[in-house]
Amino acid sequence: MKILDKIISADFESRTAVAIGCFDGVHIGHREVIKKILDKKKQGMTPVVFTFVRNPKSIFDKKCREIIPLNQKYKILSDMGVDVVYSIDFLSIKNLSPDEFVRDVLSGKLNAGYVSCGFNFRFGRGGRADSEDLKNICDLYGIEVEITQPVIYKNLTVSSTRIRKALDLGDIKSVSELLGRPFGADGENNCTE
Repeated sequence: MKILDKIISADFESRTAVAIGCFDGVHIGHREVIKKILDKKKQGMTPVVFTFVRNPKSIFDKKCREIIPLNQKYKILSDMGVDVVYSIDFLSIKNLSPDEFVRDVLSGKLNAGYVSCGFNFRFGRGGRADSEDLKNICDLYGIEVEITQPVIYKNLTVSSTRIRKALDLGDIKSVSELLGRPFGADGENNCTE
């Protein structure tokens, strides 16, 4: 798997299928978003994950911890079959308008033909655009967008916030169930301040 820390053109031989999100725990909801780009491999598209080195929320809320370390996130994505990961510093794109993000990043650099995101995805300067806006803007560039609806587990939406709350309560069983794999240390701190 190729990991890029800057938004550069990776000279893709084909159009790409891009999953966009923080994917800070690669939990069962995140996996539904990512599985959709892996299915596009059959159509000759290169699966690409566009994510962040650290959760953008942690920039504004110091209490927001990472769920798993970055190297574990990369390993899970690689094991899933992702070919390329753009792991970007959020500050490098935070001032792009929604149109600039689609035009310059998704279309211009990533050569996206398909984009997968979650129902609660926000983007563009100030987080002013949502997943429906993404669909409308991408349509102008011939990019198909698929929005994954909430994944429900035990009558509640699976989310990183829910996992963090379970971690705060020491409920590792629930954390593991929401992640879809055992939660544990791999020699590094799973929750950084």
